[in-house]
Amino acid sequence: MRVALLLLLVAAVSIIGVQSTSPPICTNVKCADQHCNPVSCTCGSYKGSCGCCDVCYKVS
Repeated sequence: MRVALLLLLVAAVSIIGVQSTSPPICTNVKCADQHCNPVSCTCGSYKGSCGCCDVCYKVS
């Protein structure tokens, strides 16, 4: 019984991990409808996950 519960837990954690690292689905995203905050980046910027909003590079 413990082995079955352990396998179920491992499977659940694996599925959640894969879903959380999968790229977002951007097929129905319209950039004109997105509300992006203006950015003023000292180290440059890049487009966000669906290519609509600018995101600042982090200073390390």
